[in-house]
Amino acid sequence: QGDFKFTTLFPTISNHVQSKLPNIIPYIPVASPKCNMSFMADIEDTVLLRKIALMDIVIPERLKIKGNISSNDSISLNASIPQISIGKEWLRNSNINVRGSKESVIVNASTERRQKKGFSSIKLLAKAAENRLRLIANTDNNHAPKFAGELDLTANFLKTSNGMKDIRVWIAPTEMVISDTVWQIHPARLHWDSQTASIYGVKVSQGNS
Repeated sequence: QGDFKFTTLFPTISNHVQSKLPNIIPYIPVASPKCNMSFMADIEDTVLLRKIALMDIVIPERLKIKGNISSNDSISLNASIPQISIGKEWLRNSNINVRGSKESVIVNASTERRQKKGFSSIKLLAKAAENRLRLIANTDNNHAPKFAGELDLTANFLKTSNGMKDIRVWIAPTEMVISDTVWQIHPARLHWDSQTASIYGVKVSQGNS
């Protein structure tokens, strides 16, 4: 429900993301017709979804989606998916939360992926603002031998004086557990430009070494 046209929905959603990362996603601000809407979906039949995606998608339990979109640079979305299988992948307890404003777009997502010995937990936090993207990913297999850890990186998308892309990535110090042994991921930097890739300080160590 709201005041919108179907032809303006996709441009409005795209503008929310493009305006935060214009150096990697071409963005030209254009005045668009008013688009303000709220929505709610309760889905239990995936026949149409399988035809559109050309993939074997099954949703044994109803999934729920709700949110709102505004041309005033505000967007929100909440999705709760109790169970879903995509091809050979089986996920449960999946949740997606999206919040967008004039300053940033933030995505929180979590799920549990079926494996031979139960379900592994996966969490992702992503924030896009001012040509900068931060990603924090966590995983835990929830059984022995333990495999768990976190990766925290920030990428800054710049442009050189001649208009070429210049990408700089920082890896924050975190820890990971492999076969019940704790390893430290040390801080590091990566730099890509039009012709070269430079890597500084990439290191994984055990204990205080």
